[in-house]
Amino acid sequence: MGKAAVPFLTQLLLESDPRVKANAIEAVEQIGDAESYVHIVPHLTDADNRVKVNAAQALNRFGKT
Repeated sequence: MGKAAVPFLTQLLLESDPRVKANAIEAVEQIGDAESYVHIVPHLTDADNRVKVNAAQALNRFGKT
């Protein structure tokens, strides 16, 4: 999976299932697409703890904290 998958992954962030959102954030982080941080920031206040933690870790990796 590479940067070509990022648009699909950012669309998954709109899903209601927290597992889907958390996994999508993790995938974007692994790809290393720092430009996607704007899609991740809103998930810092998600109701699900795993989503919040994954968002914080991704943003930290991208240097956006």
